[in-house]
Amino acid sequence: QSRSSTLSWKSDFVQPNNGGLHLTLQNALDDTWQQEFAVAVKDWQESDSLVLSTTQVAVDHTCNRVDGVMLVCNGNFGATGWVGINENSIMRGVIVSSV
Repeated sequence: QSRSSTLSWKSDFVQPNNGGLHLTLQNALDDTWQQEFAVAVKDWQESDSLVLSTTQVAVDHTCNRVDGVMLVCNGNFGATGWVGINENSIMRGVIVSSV
């Protein structure tokens, strides 16, 4: 895929006549990021295009991806030059997981 490619979530999660993208966020953050997570989710839920649900899961500093959800995690990755990053797993042009 080129950097300018448009990708989409698996159609099972997108319901155009029922609020757009229905997405579960798995909260695998440690305690130091819980407040920021809550604020971000509240902001994202302002969109008519998103229907979000959250589940608390075990803290995962390795950020192992889970198909069908967006895993939100944190860890010390050293001096990377970035503050945050999102990685998507893509199969045949469709996003199947996001970390």
